Amino acid sequence: IQISRLQTTLNLWRFAEMNKFIAYGCLGTDPAPINLGCSLNVGIRTKEKGVTLWMQVIVFNRTAELCLQYKKKGDKVFVDGHLEKNPDGNYVVIANDIGFM
Repeated sequence: IQISRLQTTLNLWRFAEMNKFIAYGCLGTDPAPINLGCSLNVGIRTKEKGVTLWMQVIVFNRTAELCLQYKKKGDKVFVDGHLEKNPDGNYVVIANDIGFM
């Protein structure tokens, strides 16, 4: 019984450290260049009718170049990344990968 409790506690610690954001949605604005990358505003529909959650997504490196070149307002994207809190206290998504749909 003690081993089972220890394993459960270790699993809970692992989940507490996990920070993963996966979603798909539409771009609300054209991608905007920022220092070292680009910024996307992605609208994600929730299960409630008519409710859209808007998230700022920060993209870097070659993915940022491709977003600036090929994406525009209204295009659908798949976002894989993690959440970070910016100095203003708002959460932003730092994208590891952007899928073009």
